[in-house]
Amino acid sequence: NAFVAALKNDGTVWTWGYNSSGQLGDGTNVNKNLPVQVDIQNVKDIYVHDSSVLALKNDGTLWGWGYNENGELGNGKTTNQKSPVQVNISNVSNVFMGGKRTFAIKTDGTVWAWGYNGSGRLGDGTSTDRYQPVQISINNVKAIYPMDTFTIALKNDGTVWAWGINSSGQLGIGSTSGKETPTQSNITNVKELYVHNNSVLALKNDGSLWAWGSNWGGQVGDGTKNDTSVPV
Repeated sequence: NAFVAALKNDGTVWTWGYNSSGQLGDGTNVNKNLPVQVDIQNVKDIYVHDSSVLALKNDGTLWGWGYNENGELGNGKTTNQKSPVQVNISNVSNVFMGGKRTFAIKTDGTVWAWGYNGSGRLGDGTSTDRYQPVQISINNVKAIYPMDTFTIALKNDGTVWAWGINSSGQLGIGSTSGKETPTQSNITNVKELYVHNNSVLALKNDGSLWAWGSNWGGQVGDGTKNDTSVPV
């Protein structure tokens, strides 16, 4: 936190600010109040969560630095990294970070995950933290939302899949039972998902809006303050 990572049009990465976990990627733990260049080139996209940074290069390789105590960087270790290290994955097309874990979609449509895995948040059928990528039993995914307690994904076919903790019905499966593998939510034809904490909104292709999960403040919009495990 309290730092900035910027990607320039020439594929270089520059950082500044707080550097306690090596999140500036300049090989030090020294704070910087001016931009410093990270030793990495040909970067297509960068992704930041808390004090961890991942950089996707044009060749499909993924590199990371900063906080890594839960294996967020996917390099097989749990030590913070002050300079870019390569993640043990290739042919990456998109990355989603959150909740001390990372998901990557490869060019073949497969999904891979690593990092914190309490209560099955990674979706690999276990609750064991993973320090390098493992494949998840879901593919053809459009977007993944790794929240603090659960993970939810929107597939290209408009179906929604979720896993992890389900105490507020946030998985949308009609119960409050947690899941350690992707489980289909009770909704189809979804165009976009909007997720905050344990509440989910789904915009369908027909323009209708559906919601489920935590509803203590009326955020589901159904006229009640009762949690719901079924989209309404």
